[in-house]
Amino acid sequence: MATTPEDIDLYTNSPDLLLELLSEVIKALDVQRKSMELDEREKQLQEIAKTIDKLEQVKVSVPDELRKLKVGLVAELAIRDEANELMEELADGLDEALQNLNSLLGRNKNNGNFSAKEPRKRKLKQPRTPNEVLRVGIITALKNMNGSGHVQQILAAMELQLAGQLLAHDLENVASGKQLVWQNNVCWERNKMVKQGILKNDSLRGIWELTEAYR
Repeated sequence: MATTPEDIDLYTNSPDLLLELLSEVIKALDVQRKSMELDEREKQLQEIAKTIDKLEQVKVSVPDELRKLKVGLVAELAIRDEANELMEELADGLDEALQNLNSLLGRNKNNGNFSAKEPRKRKLKQPRTPNEVLRVGIITALKNMNGSGHVQQILAAMELQLAGQLLAHDLENVASGKQLVWQNNVCWERNKMVKQGILKNDSLRGIWELTEAYR
C-alpha cells in the first residue's frame, strides 16, 4: 500500500508514532519467527523425514498420508523462513535510514557536511533467482551425482544448469567477497532443505546428500 502525503505529515509531526509502528512490526515478525508451534512442527518434520528415510532404505512402501503430512509441514515452516528474510530486509533498511539520519545531523565522523549518505543497495530488493529454482537445481545436480556430492561440485553443476538465466544481482559478490550472491543463496537454501528432511543432516563437512525419499 502506497504512503500518502497525510501519512508522511503524521509521522513527520509525531516521530514517536513511527517508532511505535516499527516496534509492532518487529514484534509481529518475531512471533512468526519464534512460534513455539513452529518449533514443534520442525521437530515433527525431522522425525517424519527420518521415518520415511528408514522405510525406503528397507524397501517398505511409505504411506501416502505420511508423505502428505511431510509436504504440509514443509509449507508451514516456510512461514518462518519468510519472516527471517523480512526481518533481514527491515534491518538493512533501518540501518540505512539511521546512517542517513546521523549524516543529516552531522553525527557522521567521517563526513563533516550534512548531506545524506548515498543509499546502499538492498539485497532483497533487487531481482534475484527465486529460491524455488535454486532448490530444483540442487536436487537435479545431486540426482546426477547419484544423490551425493561436494558443495563445490554442486555449485559447478548448477552454474552450467543456470547459464544465461542468472540475473545481474546474482552475479555480484557478497559482502565478504568469497562467493557470488547466487552461490550464497544456494547455501542458505541448502540449510532449509536439511531442516525439511530433503537433505541429510549427518553428512560429512562439505558433502550434501539427498535423503532416500528424494533420490
